[in-house]
Amino acid sequence: MESLEVLQADNVNMKSNGSSSSTIVPRSSKSFASSLPRSLVTLSLKNCNLYNESFPMDFGNLPMLKELYLDGNPIDSMPDCVRSLTRLETLSFSSCRNLKTVLCAPIQLKQLDVNFCHSLDTTTFHPEKSAVPRVIYERNFTLTEIQHIFKIQALSEIDEEVLCSLGWINIAYLNPCWFSKAGRTGFYHHLGRKKLPAQMIYEHGIFSTYLQGQEVPKWFTHRSSGLLFILQSSPEKGKIKGLNVCIVHTISSMKEAGPSRIKISNLTKKSSWTYQPIMYLVPEDDAFEDGDEVVVVWLSHWMFGKNEFEDGDKVRINFSVKHYMTSLGLWYGG
Repeated sequence: MESLEVLQADNVNMKSNGSSSSTIVPRSSKSFASSLPRSLVTLSLKNCNLYNESFPMDFGNLPMLKELYLDGNPIDSMPDCVRSLTRLETLSFSSCRNLKTVLCAPIQLKQLDVNFCHSLDTTTFHPEKSAVPRVIYERNFTLTEIQHIFKIQALSEIDEEVLCSLGWINIAYLNPCWFSKAGRTGFYHHLGRKKLPAQMIYEHGIFSTYLQGQEVPKWFTHRSSGLLFILQSSPEKGKIKGLNVCIVHTISSMKEAGPSRIKISNLTKKSSWTYQPIMYLVPEDDAFEDGDEVVVVWLSHWMFGKNEFEDGDKVRINFSVKHYMTSLGLWYGG
């Protein structure tokens, strides 16, 4: 036992005597945790009916542990003891349907699995962690934030000064819309479609939102029904630090509803960027009954590094729908 590296204790029901849970790992010195060999590298406790109170204050006696699997347990947050696993690289909560938060995940973590955690809202990492771990997440409609990866927030809750700093002024069309989420594999599925206020989505340094409207906001300076733009900067405002892109397109059937992909190419500098938002707008069920089309406005703000876009650059914008109109706005900095 002293040299044991892998322990799988899956599918052991820890509930007993009619209580809501039993303490597999009590806080006493004779606890299950303290009896585990210090040599353990992998510990699997899947589907063991473990609640948060089933765990000890810390796992300090498992200094070598690198993989921990707690799949299918009724925990509602990451147990505090997990933070004491300073060498933990793989952590899995797959199918923990009551899990709401994973806060301050261990600093050495390289992979986090939260697939099918239907109640999950927020995931954050250790404040000193530099590299973002691989996060596996599918069918988590309630998920609003994975730190450093994406954040979703109601547009009406964002300070007006912040919107103005992005160049977004006089935002209209804030009526609630139906939304769904795109799968990370590029496919999409209506994940318990929900009617929500207009949402701000932040991913990969890009701010975006879907609005139900009829036209491009009036403050956009470059408008085109084509694909190409020639940038014309304003010297008194400084260098181009970002782009505001607005796409107005129509949806003529529910089959056309789904995640859209946009590609921005700087043809002059031979560089390009591609983005598919995690969230997308879904029309009302009866929107097409009379042969009508739904007009959707997709607004996005792209932040760029030094000199990635300059005066005179030729820019092409491609959007993955059949019929659309594109507008471009410039964002300046010092």
